[in-house]
Amino acid sequence: MIACTQADMTAAEIEKLEAEVMQATLDRNAAYAAGDPDLAFRFFSSATGALEIEDGNYRIISSETLEDMREFFGSAEVAFIDIGTPQIRILGRQSAMAFYEGNWSAVDKGTNEEIGSHFLMTLVWVNEDGKWKVFHKHESTPALKD
Repeated sequence: MIACTQADMTAAEIEKLEAEVMQATLDRNAAYAAGDPDLAFRFFSSATGALEIEDGNYRIISSETLEDMREFFGSAEVAFIDIGTPQIRILGRQSAMAFYEGNWSAVDKGTNEEIGSHFLMTLVWVNEDGKWKVFHKHESTPALKD
């Protein structure tokens, strides 16, 4: 439940929270680009009900998420992540929603082939103990139009 809305906040408060979520976005992105699954996983909320959805499949964020991340980063070296210009919407003092459109590419360590895709992603951020964490992630990889 949202304790307050933007209507209850000053423009300076909203701007400060947007900057905090943007910094958390950049820090999370850097962890993924560095291929550090343990650091990247720290950006997920540990709250009950935290959920991730990728291309129509969903699951509760858990140790299974971390193991999948470790498996991916064990076989691929991330070379590039572009998150475009995130659109951040502050929902309240403790929550925000951010929209991203971008591209990622990596090199498969076994074959040296480049892999990657275009993506659309929505993250719902919550502030847990002074740190912004992803409570909900929805990502899809739509086909690019020619």
